[in-house]
Amino acid sequence: MKAIDVQIKGCYIDGEWTVLEKERLIEVKNPGDGSILAYVPRGGKEEIDLAVKVAKTAFLSKEWKAFKPYNRSKVLYHIAEVIRENKGELAKLETLDVGKPLAQSNVDVEIAARYFEYYAGVADKILGETIPVEPGIIDYTVREPIGGVGHIIPWNYPLQIAARSIAVSIATGNTTVLKPAEDTPLTTLKLVELIETVGLPKGVVNVVTGYGYEAGAALS
Repeated sequence: MKAIDVQIKGCYIDGEWTVLEKERLIEVKNPGDGSILAYVPRGGKEEIDLAVKVAKTAFLSKEWKAFKPYNRSKVLYHIAEVIRENKGELAKLETLDVGKPLAQSNVDVEIAARYFEYYAGVADKILGETIPVEPGIIDYTVREPIGGVGHIIPWNYPLQIAARSIAVSIATGNTTVLKPAEDTPLTTLKLVELIETVGLPKGVVNVVTGYGYEAGAALS
């Protein structure tokens, strides 16, 4: 399979793509032949701190609070559609970056779309319970989002796991900071680029690329 031109914009924080200086870039290589596919930012504590603050601000914003469960459901269904519309590019990118057969990458793309569909169905059905304690007394529970959620994505199924991470966060009303594996970040970045088009508020989804012992440790 021939390499494709991969346009990497960098870290995605608060709805903006940022590329760091040359000294802070990571080579992303094709495991099949060792060729360089792209360069991504070597984000660290500073970028993670900023992304976490942005995710917290977005979570507390009036715009996100007003984004009702049925709105989140519609957005998630839309993302699933966009993933399928870009299936060929995503599968090819996953194969080049991870080294798996193209047939398996096509399956991974379909599963990624299904994660968004599954959680689209969940988004407006996250309900509490009423519990009769004794005559005249009823307990009730309310499920609420917890805030900004950090996800560290492993190298072997990057698209699938990024999709699952983002989908469940949006469905439950949380915001997200993702740190993809430095070896295989390309489909996570492409997925977020596609998510840009669906109308989520800024800061709901953020991505910082970098090494595990730097960006990953800071996020942990």
